[in-house]
Amino acid sequence: MNFFSSYLEYNKGNEVNPAYHLWTAHSVLSSCVSRHVWLDLGYFTIYPNLYVVLLGPAGNGKSTALSSGYRMCEQIGNIPLSADCQSPEDMVKMLARDEAQQAFVGPDGPVIYTHLSLFVQELSNLIMIDPEKMLDFFVTIYDRDERYTRRTLKHGEQVITRPCVCLAACTVPDWISKYLKTDIITGGFTRRTCFVMEDYSDRRVPFPLVTQEQHCEWDKCVAWGKQLQALAGPFHMEEAAKKWWETWYTKRSIVKDQNVSSFDKTRPTLVLKLAILRHLSTSLELVLLKDDLELALELTDTLMKRLPDVFGCLGRNELAQVGQKLLSYLNKVGGAAPEKELLGLLWKDATPAETMTIIQQLINQNQLVRIPAVPGKIARTMLALNTQQL
Repeated sequence: MNFFSSYLEYNKGNEVNPAYHLWTAHSVLSSCVSRHVWLDLGYFTIYPNLYVVLLGPAGNGKSTALSSGYRMCEQIGNIPLSADCQSPEDMVKMLARDEAQQAFVGPDGPVIYTHLSLFVQELSNLIMIDPEKMLDFFVTIYDRDERYTRRTLKHGEQVITRPCVCLAACTVPDWISKYLKTDIITGGFTRRTCFVMEDYSDRRVPFPLVTQEQHCEWDKCVAWGKQLQALAGPFHMEEAAKKWWETWYTKRSIVKDQNVSSFDKTRPTLVLKLAILRHLSTSLELVLLKDDLELALELTDTLMKRLPDVFGCLGRNELAQVGQKLLSYLNKVGGAAPEKELLGLLWKDATPAETMTIIQQLINQNQLVRIPAVPGKIARTMLALNTQQL
């Protein structure tokens, strides 16, 4: 059994980018195992709950991918689901109720915990009442080990026992740039969230029919999810995995790009979470393998490649969005283009003087380099991405 392969096989008949389906599949697995499995690192305990945000232009299939994951969780069953817009106060009130608690039998006996999986079609609807408070709640509860306590004059003390919140949501880049300003978005939420950035897909399926074989793959996923719910206990690393992890962790370097470095600093936690899920997609044994860690690292690499597109437009300077458009264009055309061509590209977004200011600022930040024209070699002055920045 390979849960991810079966999940992607079922969804191959629609026009949605496979990356959206793959990350939604991770959210489904995360919802199945909740806090039933974990990795003990002494001072820290890693649980495989995830925050996943599918990011891209309107109409590119984000909601379709999310709906597929939500339906699968419904069929697997025994997964507390929510897709409602709630304030932080309502969220805490709901999770603090006795009926919100669940239990499983671990190696040392019964364990009480509180689980909620949110599949939200539009992230803005979830946090619109008070974005800062809601995001702070998600940050605080993300890796809370024993309990979360909140005290208010209206509700008194509210306790959430061993919380496990899984979040899968959709939104568009413009919403991030307009509403999640630097003082909010560059905090803990971004370091804990998998932002899956994809553009429009040109794939066209006039008759998105589901074959009998694809239905069988769906049924396999549902049956596997039910089996995973019966698992409980700690993960252990095989010796080869331990050696690989120690080498990578101690020798890895942090990227210098300010739009990526914050995420990269805390990437090890996400790698371990994803490694657990990758392993559980094919095996019921609670032993992490070297291959699991390597595949998880590759998966985070795909996220980091698009993080400059996700966060490059943030900040209080509106011209930063224009600068990010320039960098994204250079990424698409191989890293370099004539300066005159880029000035023409941005004429609708900024005046010539503003564009020159943006270019100079990017050069000062070591994100761009200017390559002067050389008779007989380079016909025009070029602007190129600074490959030494990463």
